[in-house]
Amino acid sequence: MELLIGKSIGVYSFILVVAIATTNIAIKNGIHKKTFSELLSVIATSGITGLIVWFVCKKVDLKLFQDEVMRFNGVRSSSGVMFGLYVISTLGIFMEVVSRLIYHLDSEKDKTLDVSWKEQFKTGIDIGKKYINEKINEIIFIILSVSLFPICMNINNDMKFAEIFNQANIFSYLLIAIVANIGVLISVLITSSVYACFNRKKTIYKTVSENKLDGMRSLKL
Repeated sequence: MELLIGKSIGVYSFILVVAIATTNIAIKNGIHKKTFSELLSVIATSGITGLIVWFVCKKVDLKLFQDEVMRFNGVRSSSGVMFGLYVISTLGIFMEVVSRLIYHLDSEKDKTLDVSWKEQFKTGIDIGKKYINEKINEIIFIILSVSLFPICMNINNDMKFAEIFNQANIFSYLLIAIVANIGVLISVLITSSVYACFNRKKTIYKTVSENKLDGMRSLKL
C-alpha cells in the first residue's frame, strides 16, 4: 500500500482535495446549484494550477524530499510531491475566494430579470477584482514568513543570493507563491464563468411579461 501511494502521491492528493472540498461545501451550503458551481470552480482552479506546478517541477527536474523515507515509499521524483503539497496547501485560499465571490454574485443578482452570460460574467469579474489584491498580498506574506528563516540561515553562511534561490526548497517556495497568485486570478475567471453558465437565469419572480404582442399583453393559450 505504501508503495502504491508513493508512486501515485499526486493522484491521491488530488482525491483528498476533492473529498475535503466536497464535504466542506456540501455541509456549508447543502446540495443545490450554487454548491455545484462552487465545487466545480474550486476543483478546476486547484487542478489547473496544480498541473502547472507539476509541469514546472518535471521540466526543471527538481530534487526535493529525496530522503530514505521517500525512496522507501516509492517516490522517485519530486513533481508528484510538489503537486500534492501545492493543491493541499492552497485549497483553503481558493475555497475562500470562490465562496465569497459566489455569495456576492448571488446577493447582488437581480432576481426579477434574466441576464445574458456576458453580463453575468462581467459582474463576477468586477466583484472579484477586490479579492485579487487582498489574496495576492496574503499569499506573499505567508510564503515570505515560511522562507525567511532558511534564507537568513543561508545568508549567515555567506551564500550568494543566486546560490540561495537556486536551492530546491527556496525554489519550491517561490514556485508555490507565483502559481498560487496566478490561481487567484484563475479562480475569479472560472467562478465568474461557471456562475454565469448555471445561474444567469436564476429568476425568482418576473416583473416583465414575456407574452406580449405589439406592446400589449397577450393571452397565453
